[in-house]
Amino acid sequence: MRMFLWLIALMSMLAACASVVPDQRPLLNREVVEVVRTRGDQTQSFAFTPMEKATAHLILMAGGRGTPEISSRGVDLGVRMVWGKHHFLIRERHQLAQHGFNIALLDGPSDHATDLRRGYRNSAEAVADVQRVIEALKAKADLPVWLVGMSRGTEMAAYVGKALDHRIAGVVLISSITEGDYQGKSVLEALDYDPIQQPVLVVHHLQDGCLKSQPEAIKPLVEILSHRGHSEVQWYDGGKADLDPPCEGRSKHGFFGIEESVIGGIGRFIRLNSSAAATSAP
Repeated sequence: MRMFLWLIALMSMLAACASVVPDQRPLLNREVVEVVRTRGDQTQSFAFTPMEKATAHLILMAGGRGTPEISSRGVDLGVRMVWGKHHFLIRERHQLAQHGFNIALLDGPSDHATDLRRGYRNSAEAVADVQRVIEALKAKADLPVWLVGMSRGTEMAAYVGKALDHRIAGVVLISSITEGDYQGKSVLEALDYDPIQQPVLVVHHLQDGCLKSQPEAIKPLVEILSHRGHSEVQWYDGGKADLDPPCEGRSKHGFFGIEESVIGGIGRFIRLNSSAAATSAP
């Protein structure tokens, strides 16, 4: 009898464990490669991390060349990336997901597979490609969609966000580009010096040493956004000593050493404004 009761208890414990295994699957293993067709025969890939009871979809736009070159490792094995493992948005994407968001990390489209600089980020092609990703995400779950850009990705988030203002819930601009050059426009140039109508969060480090992302040059952007009631600026300080050059990921530009605080602040802003958008929706 004692053995029988022990077997019953063991079976109950195993059944309970089995019921939670899918929820405990590491986010790295949940992540899959999604591909949508866009602009004729071109395709747009993104790494998708789904979360149970997600409150929003986040489309992440990396800086630099902006093309991690994503491919699948196999079923339940996650994805591999050729570039960007130390980039702030790429290395912290799963921490952001844990705040209750589905994550779509953009790759380059098939005709810009290795570099998004020199014009693509502020083009009609970029708008069309992101619109197709939004449609794909909305088909999975009808949730608010946010564009989240980092460094040179802020140019794309600002430009596409303004073009698709009516399709998105808001924009997050992290370590914004404040000075344009041959590689791309500044955020203000991408916005044409006119604010997005949806909520905008600007996130910046007080000691950002990147010459194209100087803290003092954020002021004109802040002044434009000050006319929008749901916009906010989050300044951060401190962190670990830089391991990379000033414009790279493991530096003040990439919030090295204070990632948890930064991701937490971004998550709170998105949750608050996603809830407001849902409440005010007809």
